[in-house]
Amino acid sequence: MPRGIPSAIGLVVCAGGVAATGAVQGWWTATRSPQPLAPTPAVAAAVEPENLQVKNLRITREEIAPQVRDIFQRFYPKENLVRVESVRAFGSEVEVELRVTPPPPAITQLAAVSRGRYCVFRRKLRVDSQPTGDTRWYWMNPEKPVAIKLPALSGPGREVVIGRDEFAATERLFDRLPKDERAEAALLRLLFGPPGSELLLPARSLGASGFSGRVILAAECGGLYVRDDTDSWRYTGECPGVSPVVADGRAFCHVNGGIWSRLLAEPTAPWVKWCDEPPLEPGDQDRRDLFIAGGRLCMAMKPHALNSRPLSDPAVGWVRTTHPVQHGGFAVVGDFLFGNDGERLFKRPASQLDAAWVPVGPWPPGYDRLVADGDRLLAFGRDPGPIYARPAAALADVPWTEAGRVHDPYKQ
Repeated sequence: MPRGIPSAIGLVVCAGGVAATGAVQGWWTATRSPQPLAPTPAVAAAVEPENLQVKNLRITREEIAPQVRDIFQRFYPKENLVRVESVRAFGSEVEVELRVTPPPPAITQLAAVSRGRYCVFRRKLRVDSQPTGDTRWYWMNPEKPVAIKLPALSGPGREVVIGRDEFAATERLFDRLPKDERAEAALLRLLFGPPGSELLLPARSLGASGFSGRVILAAECGGLYVRDDTDSWRYTGECPGVSPVVADGRAFCHVNGGIWSRLLAEPTAPWVKWCDEPPLEPGDQDRRDLFIAGGRLCMAMKPHALNSRPLSDPAVGWVRTTHPVQHGGFAVVGDFLFGNDGERLFKRPASQLDAAWVPVGPWPPGYDRLVADGDRLLAFGRDPGPIYARPAAALADVPWTEAGRVHDPYKQ
């Protein structure tokens, strides 16, 4: 940074050829009389770099939000005015919320409120919307931004999809936000808190699991993160699905009828289809948690079915068994697989598909997520609240203790 203007230099010159007494007198006078001082040079104030959030907020307000509003207005009649409700910045993300006034009739299937969040580190846009009269947020699929179901005189009708080009144009607008070397650290602080702080997990995550003393988590935004054995989190690419698990250096998740995989150490590597999801059998309500136990890839079915297949050979089909525990919340510590029935914690040998489940302790009421964290178990819910921990080898009467919390990164 420039440090200021050059200083002026004062020079004092004595003329020669003066008598000795005059020289002495001149010196005495000079030392006793006040001398004019050179002006203090002006020093330019150091300019602090613009805060990441301040910069993103300024650019979004001035350059991006108005044009995003114009794109969304294309989907509404002129009498339904789209306006910018708010612009916020937090961590490495910016948020633009749009509101339609008056809100469109519910029959139109158009959103009354839309919210776009863009991460300057991940360079990804996520849009959620609220239909008229609803308070829940619904994720907007970039491949089907607006899917309108048209009835038919006979048959199931058909679906018309619009908005793909508009979604891509909106993301390009947000791409104007410059990359910033501070963004990754800001993103990790937003989701997991500062290094060395209490255990924090973001609410509404798309799944978490333990492996080799570490934890992998898919955030609601789609990013994939790993916590190492020093309790430090790092970003490790994107997750296209839910319920991430790791085995033999590969990450797995499930989405759109398939199990997908890639090398964990290569965040930019493409996800490839590993196998199909197990089929829904009579009595199955839904596919739920994906986990790995005893060298097998497992998927729980709601309410009480369990499918598994060997990891060593993707061509081998699924084997189906039943279980008495809940369809959500499985974790492996050592040689044992843990689950719960909503009231009690259970375990059985991880490698024995037909082994009996044995109750081994209490279960925090209302919780549905179970994660192995080294030699302990973590229990928590999807929404904000405490995280409870318990040693996996604890006796049946050992209670769960509070070890951290699930928080909403965007509630400010």
